[in-house]
Amino acid sequence: MAVLLVEGASMFLVSVPLSVFGNVPHVDGAPRYRLLAAQETPAAITTNAGITMSAPHGLTSLSEADIVVVPTWSDPTRIPSRTLLDALRQAHDRGTVVVGLCLGAFVLAHAGLLDGLAATTH
Repeated sequence: MAVLLVEGASMFLVSVPLSVFGNVPHVDGAPRYRLLAAQETPAAITTNAGITMSAPHGLTSLSEADIVVVPTWSDPTRIPSRTLLDALRQAHDRGTVVVGLCLGAFVLAHAGLLDGLAATTH
């Protein structure tokens, strides 16, 4: 599972999928999910709280994931880069489940992944 970190991200929304899926043990005690925190560029991002953080993986990790989570976005009117949109489309085309939480749903919409579908966010 890859969780995308983006500039202006809410630390809470980024931490939710990492915390929830990072704490699900398999029967043998090993982690059930391999979590990959990913971001588009190697430079640290600044959260909406002014705290900087960086993910150890780039967008290429989206190709390794069965599930990609876009937990947030800084502004629904800000169009994501072509690089990010292409990475999400490629993951989706391979059969990867792509999930948008909160404002992350707008990233999926910008990628065209919600075209013709009903979508809800809070």
